[in-house]
Parts: sequence; structure tokens; C-alpha cells
Amino acid sequence: MKPGDVVWIVFPGVVQTKSRPAVILSSATYHTTRPDVIVGLVTSQIYFRPKTIPKCCL
Repeated sequence: MKPGDVVWIVFPGVVQTKSRPAVILSSATYHTTRPDVIVGLVTSQIYFRPKTIPKCCL
């Protein structure tokens, strides 16, 4: 796995377990020393709160 790859991961929920798409964020260097993987969940729901975004990120 490399950064940017899209994978399907089984995420446990409160009521049931679902497969969800996720993007690999961790690098190959990270993987050489750790057994875990850092992923970002992919969603089609947009949640935007302008007051919480720092000025540096606009």
C-alpha cells in the first residue's frame, strides 16, 4: 500500500459493521517501523463550519 491508494476497510459501527472506502495516508517510511496504517475516510457528505477553519488554511 502506498499513499493515495483507495482501499475498502471494514469499520465497526454502533449497530452494524460496514465496508467503507478509505485513502491511505501513511508513507512507506512509516510502514517500515510500524504495523498499523493511517487512513482517511472517504465520504460524500459535506460538513462545513466556516468559523472553525483557521485563517492559515483558507
